[in-house]
Amino acid sequence: DAEIIRIVGIADLNFLAVHVNFALFRLVETEQHTHQRGLAGTVFAQKCVDLALFELQSDIIVGDADGIIVIRPEEAEELAQKATEITNLRSEIDGIPVTELRFFENNSKKTYPNIKKIILPDSLKVIGEEALWSFSGIKELKIPASVEKIERAAFARMSSLEKITLPSKVTYISENMFSGCEKLSKVVIKGDVYAIGQSAFSGCTSLKKITLPKTVKRIGGSAFARSGITTITIPVVPYKGRYYLGDEDYGPVFKDCKNLKKVVFCDAKADYFGISLDDFRNCTSLEKIYFPKSAKRILIA
Repeated sequence: DAEIIRIVGIADLNFLAVHVNFALFRLVETEQHTHQRGLAGTVFAQKCVDLALFELQSDIIVGDADGIIVIRPEEAEELAQKATEITNLRSEIDGIPVTELRFFENNSKKTYPNIKKIILPDSLKVIGEEALWSFSGIKELKIPASVEKIERAAFARMSSLEKITLPSKVTYISENMFSGCEKLSKVVIKGDVYAIGQSAFSGCTSLKKITLPKTVKRIGGSAFARSGITTITIPVVPYKGRYYLGDEDYGPVFKDCKNLKKVVFCDAKADYFGISLDDFRNCTSLEKIYFPKSAKRILIA
Protein backbone atom coordinates (compact mmCIF):
# COMPACT_ATOMS: atom_id res chain seq x y z
CA ASP A 1 0.00 0.00 0.00
CA ALA A 2 1.71 3.15 -1.20
CA GLU A 3 -0.15 5.52 1.09
CA ILE A 4 2.16 7.56 3.30
CA ILE A 5 1.65 6.95 7.03
CA ARG A 6 2.09 9.94 9.35
CA ILE A 7 4.44 9.21 12.24
CA VAL A 8 2.93 10.28 15.55
CA GLY A 9 3.92 7.92 18.35
CA ILE A 10 7.43 9.05 19.20
CA ALA A 11 8.80 8.51 22.69
CA ASP A 12 11.02 10.92 24.62
CA LEU A 13 13.92 9.49 26.61
CA ASN A 14 15.60 11.21 29.56
CA PHE A 15 18.94 9.72 30.52
CA LEU A 16 19.46 10.40 34.21
CA ALA A 17 22.60 8.47 34.95
CA VAL A 18 24.84 9.82 32.20
CA HIS A 19 25.13 12.89 30.01
CA VAL A 20 24.16 12.06 26.43
CA ASN A 21 25.03 14.60 23.74
CA PHE A 22 23.28 13.02 20.79
CA ALA A 23 19.77 12.85 19.36
CA LEU A 24 17.62 9.80 19.81
CA PHE A 25 14.77 10.32 17.39
CA ARG A 26 13.89 10.99 13.84
CA LEU A 27 10.40 11.53 12.51
CA VAL A 28 10.00 9.61 9.29
CA GLU A 29 7.42 8.98 6.65
CA THR A 30 6.99 5.31 5.81
CA GLU A 31 5.52 3.40 2.89
CA GLN A 32 4.65 0.35 4.92
CA HIS A 33 2.93 -0.22 8.26
CA THR A 34 5.37 -0.93 11.09
CA HIS A 35 3.23 -3.87 12.27
CA GLN A 36 4.89 -5.85 9.49
CA ARG A 37 8.00 -7.45 10.97
CA GLY A 38 9.64 -7.81 7.58
CA LEU A 39 9.90 -4.05 7.11
CA ALA A 40 13.36 -3.21 5.77
CA GLY A 41 15.57 -0.68 7.54
CA THR A 42 15.67 1.50 4.42
CA VAL A 43 11.99 2.28 4.86
CA PHE A 44 12.95 4.52 7.79
CA ALA A 45 15.11 6.80 5.64
CA GLN A 46 12.50 8.90 3.85
CA LYS A 47 12.51 12.24 5.66
CA CYS A 48 14.07 13.60 8.83
CA VAL A 49 12.45 16.31 10.96
CA ASP A 50 14.69 18.19 13.38
CA LEU A 51 13.71 18.19 17.06
CA ALA A 52 14.89 21.03 19.29
CA LEU A 53 15.77 18.69 22.14
CA PHE A 54 18.49 16.93 20.22
CA GLU A 55 21.39 17.75 17.92
CA LEU A 56 21.45 14.61 15.77
CA GLN A 57 18.93 12.05 14.60
CA SER A 58 18.81 8.24 14.57
CA ASP A 59 15.95 5.73 14.47
CA ILE A 60 16.24 4.34 17.99
CA ILE A 61 12.55 4.53 18.80
CA VAL A 62 9.88 5.22 16.21
CA GLY A 63 6.09 5.28 16.47
CA ASP A 64 3.48 5.07 13.73
CA ALA A 65 -0.02 6.38 13.23
CA ASP A 66 -1.43 3.73 15.55
CA GLY A 67 0.69 4.96 18.46
CA ILE A 68 3.23 2.13 18.42
CA ILE A 69 6.68 2.46 19.99
CA VAL A 70 9.09 0.42 17.89
CA ILE A 71 12.57 -0.38 19.26
CA ARG A 72 15.09 -1.49 16.64
CA PRO A 73 17.86 -3.79 17.93
CA GLU A 74 20.80 -2.14 16.21
CA GLU A 75 19.98 1.22 17.80
CA ALA A 76 19.13 -0.40 21.13
CA GLU A 77 22.68 -1.74 21.22
CA GLU A 78 24.04 1.75 20.56
CA LEU A 79 21.72 3.17 23.20
CA ALA A 80 22.92 0.65 25.77
CA GLN A 81 26.49 1.86 25.29
CA LYS A 82 25.62 5.47 26.09
CA ALA A 83 22.90 5.40 28.74
CA THR A 84 21.70 3.32 31.68
CA GLU A 85 18.08 4.45 32.05
CA ILE A 86 15.12 4.96 29.74
CA THR A 87 12.58 7.23 31.41
CA ASN A 88 9.70 9.51 30.54
CA LEU A 89 8.49 7.71 27.46
CA ARG A 90 5.69 9.94 26.20
CA SER A 91 2.15 8.59 26.53
CA GLU A 92 0.82 10.56 23.58
CA ILE A 93 1.92 12.57 20.58
CA ASP A 94 -0.31 15.25 19.08
CA GLY A 95 -3.18 13.89 21.15
CA ILE A 96 -2.75 10.33 19.86
CA PRO A 97 -2.11 7.81 22.70
CA VAL A 98 0.94 5.57 22.50
CA THR A 99 -0.64 2.16 23.08
CA GLU A 100 1.88 -0.47 21.98
CA LEU A 101 5.53 -1.32 22.64
CA ARG A 102 7.29 -3.56 20.11
CA PHE A 103 10.83 -4.67 19.40
CA PHE A 104 11.43 -4.59 15.67
CA GLU A 105 13.14 -7.76 14.34
CA ASN A 106 14.54 -8.78 17.72
CA ASN A 107 17.80 -10.70 17.77
CA SER A 108 17.85 -13.25 20.58
CA LYS A 109 21.66 -13.34 20.59
CA LYS A 110 21.95 -9.74 21.78
CA THR A 111 21.64 -8.59 25.39
CA TYR A 112 21.52 -5.10 26.88
CA PRO A 113 22.92 -5.38 30.44
CA ASN A 114 23.80 -1.69 30.74
CA ILE A 115 20.16 -0.59 30.68
CA LYS A 116 19.14 -0.75 34.36
CA LYS A 117 15.74 0.91 34.26
CA ILE A 118 12.86 1.56 31.89
CA ILE A 119 9.64 3.37 32.72
CA LEU A 120 6.74 2.47 30.44
CA PRO A 121 4.11 5.08 29.52
CA ASP A 122 0.79 4.81 31.33
CA SER A 123 -1.09 4.74 28.03
CA LEU A 124 0.22 1.32 26.95
CA LYS A 125 -2.28 -1.42 26.19
CA VAL A 126 -0.06 -3.99 24.46
CA ILE A 127 3.49 -5.15 25.18
CA GLY A 128 4.50 -6.97 22.05
CA GLU A 129 6.27 -10.23 21.32
CA GLU A 130 9.85 -10.23 22.70
CA ALA A 131 9.47 -6.50 23.41
CA LEU A 132 12.01 -6.43 26.26
CA TRP A 133 13.74 -9.70 25.48
CA SER A 134 17.33 -9.72 26.71
CA PHE A 135 17.23 -6.39 28.57
CA SER A 136 19.23 -8.32 31.12
CA GLY A 137 20.15 -5.43 33.44
CA ILE A 138 16.64 -4.47 34.59
CA LYS A 139 15.82 -5.64 38.15
CA GLU A 140 12.29 -4.32 38.51
CA LEU A 141 9.71 -3.39 35.92
CA LYS A 142 6.44 -1.60 36.59
CA ILE A 143 3.74 -2.50 34.11
CA PRO A 144 1.13 0.25 33.74
CA ALA A 145 -2.41 -0.58 34.87
CA SER A 146 -3.59 0.23 31.34
CA VAL A 147 -1.87 -2.84 29.83
CA GLU A 148 -4.36 -5.45 28.60
CA LYS A 149 -2.18 -7.85 26.61
CA ILE A 150 1.39 -9.11 26.95
CA GLU A 151 2.55 -11.21 24.04
CA ARG A 152 4.88 -14.21 23.76
CA ALA A 153 8.31 -13.99 25.41
CA ALA A 154 7.84 -10.28 26.17
CA PHE A 155 10.17 -10.47 29.19
CA ALA A 156 12.18 -13.60 28.36
CA ARG A 157 15.87 -13.61 29.33
CA MET A 158 15.58 -10.56 31.52
CA SER A 159 18.04 -12.36 33.75
CA SER A 160 18.25 -9.63 36.42
CA LEU A 161 14.49 -9.16 36.82
CA GLU A 162 13.56 -9.85 40.46
CA LYS A 163 9.89 -8.92 40.83
CA ILE A 164 6.93 -7.95 38.73
CA THR A 165 3.19 -7.30 39.06
CA LEU A 166 0.81 -8.20 36.25
CA PRO A 167 -2.06 -5.67 36.18
CA SER A 168 -5.72 -6.59 36.48
CA LYS A 169 -6.52 -6.27 32.78
CA VAL A 170 -4.04 -8.99 31.79
CA THR A 171 -5.96 -12.29 31.59
CA TYR A 172 -3.46 -14.53 29.80
CA ILE A 173 0.15 -15.27 30.76
CA SER A 174 1.58 -15.93 27.34
CA GLU A 175 4.07 -18.51 26.13
CA ASN A 176 7.65 -18.02 27.37
CA MET A 177 6.66 -14.75 29.02
CA PHE A 178 9.31 -15.05 31.77
CA SER A 179 11.40 -17.89 30.36
CA GLY A 180 15.00 -17.63 31.53
CA CYS A 181 14.32 -14.95 34.18
CA GLU A 182 16.56 -16.76 36.63
CA LYS A 183 16.43 -14.11 39.38
CA LEU A 184 12.68 -13.61 39.31
CA SER A 185 11.45 -14.36 42.84
CA LYS A 186 8.13 -12.53 43.12
CA VAL A 187 5.21 -12.47 40.71
CA VAL A 188 1.92 -10.82 41.66
CA ILE A 189 -1.07 -11.60 39.44
CA LYS A 190 -3.89 -9.11 39.92
CA GLY A 191 -6.21 -10.13 37.09
CA ASP A 192 -8.58 -13.03 36.48
CA VAL A 193 -6.06 -14.98 34.44
CA TYR A 194 -7.68 -17.88 32.59
CA ALA A 195 -4.56 -19.64 31.29
CA ILE A 196 -0.78 -19.91 31.64
CA GLY A 197 1.01 -20.58 28.37
CA GLN A 198 3.67 -23.17 27.74
CA SER A 199 7.10 -22.44 29.22
CA ALA A 200 5.77 -19.22 30.77
CA PHE A 201 7.99 -19.56 33.87
CA SER A 202 10.50 -22.11 32.64
CA GLY A 203 13.98 -21.57 34.03
CA CYS A 204 12.81 -19.18 36.76
CA THR A 205 15.09 -20.82 39.30
CA SER A 206 14.56 -18.18 42.02
CA LEU A 207 10.76 -18.43 41.91
CA LYS A 208 9.89 -20.42 45.05
CA LYS A 209 6.15 -19.79 45.16
CA ILE A 210 3.38 -18.18 43.19
CA THR A 211 -0.31 -17.61 43.92
CA LEU A 212 -2.49 -18.57 40.98
CA PRO A 213 -5.93 -16.96 40.60
CA LYS A 214 -8.91 -19.29 41.02
CA THR A 215 -9.86 -18.46 37.44
CA VAL A 216 -6.94 -20.37 35.87
CA LYS A 217 -8.45 -23.07 33.65
CA ARG A 218 -5.39 -24.29 31.81
CA ILE A 219 -1.64 -24.61 32.46
CA GLY A 220 0.48 -25.24 29.39
CA GLY A 221 3.27 -27.75 28.96
CA SER A 222 6.62 -26.90 30.60
CA ALA A 223 4.97 -23.87 32.22
CA PHE A 224 7.12 -24.22 35.38
CA ALA A 225 9.86 -26.50 34.06
CA ARG A 226 13.25 -26.03 35.76
CA SER A 227 11.81 -23.41 38.10
CA GLY A 228 12.49 -23.10 41.84
CA ILE A 229 8.88 -23.76 42.89
CA THR A 230 8.64 -25.55 46.27
CA THR A 231 4.87 -25.69 46.82
CA ILE A 232 1.98 -24.73 44.59
CA THR A 233 -1.81 -24.69 44.77
CA ILE A 234 -3.49 -25.28 41.43
CA PRO A 235 -7.08 -24.19 40.74
CA VAL A 236 -9.31 -26.86 39.22
CA VAL A 237 -11.78 -25.32 36.78
CA PRO A 238 -13.45 -28.19 34.90
CA TYR A 239 -14.59 -27.87 31.30
CA LYS A 240 -17.78 -29.85 30.69
CA GLY A 241 -17.08 -31.68 33.92
CA ARG A 242 -13.50 -32.67 33.00
CA TYR A 243 -10.09 -31.38 34.04
CA TYR A 244 -6.63 -32.20 32.70
CA LEU A 245 -3.30 -30.73 33.72
CA GLY A 246 -0.81 -29.57 31.13
CA ASP A 247 -0.30 -30.19 27.44
CA GLU A 248 1.76 -33.22 26.48
CA ASP A 249 2.75 -31.64 23.17
CA TYR A 250 4.90 -29.06 24.99
CA GLY A 251 6.49 -31.12 27.73
CA PRO A 252 5.86 -31.88 31.41
CA VAL A 253 4.50 -28.92 33.38
CA PHE A 254 6.91 -29.22 36.33
CA LYS A 255 9.81 -31.07 34.73
CA ASP A 256 13.09 -30.79 36.68
CA CYS A 257 11.54 -28.79 39.54
CA LYS A 258 13.93 -30.39 41.99
CA ASN A 259 12.74 -28.27 44.95
CA LEU A 260 9.04 -29.03 44.49
CA LYS A 261 7.68 -30.79 47.58
CA LYS A 262 3.92 -30.30 47.63
CA VAL A 263 1.19 -29.85 45.04
CA VAL A 264 -2.40 -29.09 46.01
CA PHE A 265 -5.26 -29.26 43.52
CA CYS A 266 -8.15 -27.10 44.76
CA ASP A 267 -11.39 -28.90 45.43
CA ALA A 268 -13.86 -28.67 42.55
CA LYS A 269 -16.89 -30.53 41.30
CA ALA A 270 -15.17 -32.36 38.47
CA ASP A 271 -16.76 -35.51 37.11
CA TYR A 272 -13.39 -36.49 35.67
CA PHE A 273 -9.97 -35.40 36.95
CA GLY A 274 -6.84 -36.49 35.12
CA ILE A 275 -3.12 -35.89 35.48
CA SER A 276 0.03 -37.53 34.20
CA LEU A 277 2.83 -38.26 36.64
CA ASP A 278 5.15 -37.36 33.79
CA ASP A 279 4.22 -33.73 34.46
CA PHE A 280 6.37 -34.13 37.59
CA ARG A 281 9.33 -35.75 35.86
CA ASN A 282 12.58 -35.41 37.81
CA CYS A 283 10.84 -33.68 40.72
CA THR A 284 13.13 -35.53 43.09
CA SER A 285 11.91 -33.79 46.29
CA LEU A 286 8.18 -34.25 45.64
CA GLU A 287 6.46 -35.69 48.71
CA LYS A 288 2.72 -35.05 48.40
CA ILE A 289 0.03 -34.43 45.79
CA TYR A 290 -3.44 -33.53 47.06
CA PHE A 291 -6.33 -34.33 44.71
CA PRO A 292 -9.81 -32.72 44.67
CA LYS A 293 -12.04 -34.50 47.19
CA SER A 294 -15.20 -34.07 45.17
CA ALA A 295 -13.85 -35.50 41.89
CA LYS A 296 -15.95 -38.51 40.90
CA ARG A 297 -13.19 -40.16 38.90
CA ILE A 298 -9.45 -39.61 39.12
CA LEU A 299 -7.14 -40.86 36.40
CA ILE A 300 -3.38 -40.95 37.07
CA ALA A 301 -1.38 -41.85 34.01
